[in-house]
Amino acid sequence: MTIQQARMESLYLEVCSEFFPDWSSTSDWKIVVEEDAWSHGYDFPFPCTCWADPETRQFEFNQSALGTSSEWMTAEIIYLICYAQICDTAKECHGREWQNLMRRAAAHADFMGNILVVQLLRHRIASAKHEREMIRHRVRVAAGKPIDPLVQRKLDAEARRLEDDFGQLMAMDP
Repeated sequence: MTIQQARMESLYLEVCSEFFPDWSSTSDWKIVVEEDAWSHGYDFPFPCTCWADPETRQFEFNQSALGTSSEWMTAEIIYLICYAQICDTAKECHGREWQNLMRRAAAHADFMGNILVVQLLRHRIASAKHEREMIRHRVRVAAGKPIDPLVQRKLDAEARRLEDDFGQLMAMDP
């Protein structure tokens, strides 16, 4: 076992214990750390450090991204566990159920005084909501509906705000 693998497994167990005490005893998901773990053909608007693969039941972490703080990786693990809890049953992976789990985890992190984790989780929720709105807008346009300039401006402004927020979060990572 590599040092990175051991670090992630240890952090995963800590997160489970603190945020999801029932998860670790019932979960069949495993942690995998690989050099190119997340090359799934997606173009993410943020540096993707992790991936949840429902088929293999693995949380995959990119080895090169493990130099980030434990707060950042804690937020990534929480994000993945929230996803894994609903991926077999939810219609939308980042829909209401996932958002509710993320909100509860953010509230718990807030209670613990872990401000960076709170901000990272809230940013993930806001990004998911924005992505859902963008998809709805694209579907309307594809269906032949006229582009509403006001809606487009709001979506563009929200995308810029999320990008700025993400830059600030990256700067906070010790």
